[in-house]
Amino acid sequence: MSKKRFSLRKFSLRTALAALTLLLAVLAIKVNAVHGRQAALDSLRSAGARITGENRLGPRPFWYDYPEMPRRPTVGILGKWLGDEACWGIDCRNIRVTTEMVDCINRFPEVRSLDFSGSTLDDSALQGLRTPNVHVLYLTDTNVTDAGIMGIRRFHNLEWLELENRPITDEGMNAICDLPKLKVLRGQNTHITDLGLRRISHMPSLTEVRLGGTLHQAARITESCVLEVKNRVPNCTFIITHSIH
Repeated sequence: MSKKRFSLRKFSLRTALAALTLLLAVLAIKVNAVHGRQAALDSLRSAGARITGENRLGPRPFWYDYPEMPRRPTVGILGKWLGDEACWGIDCRNIRVTTEMVDCINRFPEVRSLDFSGSTLDDSALQGLRTPNVHVLYLTDTNVTDAGIMGIRRFHNLEWLELENRPITDEGMNAICDLPKLKVLRGQNTHITDLGLRRISHMPSLTEVRLGGTLHQAARITESCVLEVKNRVPNCTFIITHSIH
């Protein structure tokens, strides 16, 4: 009887040690991840990016006070205990965006808003982004073309997209049409024509579309096409600037 009790006690001790070892291994992985995220934040700041997070000062994303916009991310109790924090928005306006910066941004899969307006972001950098929870993406005045927009399909949670002053064509609209949750599309001063506009007529999630003011004279959006698409997406507001013919 005592021999059996000793065997059970020995087994329990081994189980406890194994569980403790596993817990320490998981904790070590988490600590390394937190340190990597903190180093990424420092690197982004040194490059000129501004960060909006739980405890850090930074520009508040425009959706911060709007309940219909994406929920604020969290890192959980363990993350907070280790000094980690959720990253809500990364503002890279008017700075040079490198491959290293993109790698740093990918450390924050919870990020909701990315603003690259006026930056050097190009097709390769855009395709290198791995931030599946982005809801708001600004690509105005960047170096992005149709080739980069083709990779935008993986942003399944995207709700707000701005890509003004870029040579985006009707071909790029093919990828945009595959965004199931897109609500707002702003693409003024592009090469989008009636053909591209018709492609969004099967997107019931849209609430606002701004197009027109095209970069090329041959790119036209006609009033008849706007009315046609409006009938198919009645809950969407269409704002077409002086390019109507």
